[in-house]
Amino acid sequence: SVTGLLVKRDTAEVVVRDAQNNAVKVAAADVESLTPARDSLMPAGALADLTPQEAADLLAYLASRQ
Repeated sequence: SVTGLLVKRDTAEVVVRDAQNNAVKVAAADVESLTPARDSLMPAGALADLTPQEAADLLAYLASRQ
């Protein structure tokens, strides 16, 4: 079982980027199923210790990186 963001999917392989930003490659023939996750890769409660302004600044920074 692999959890991450789907980067590539074709007849040869499936590539998923995990929470540590590693690309995990799996042969397409070895994939039984792909299921979209309902949860974020961000750990639960990761923003709990931030002030609302710090959380807003973090989200603005992350949005600027796209």
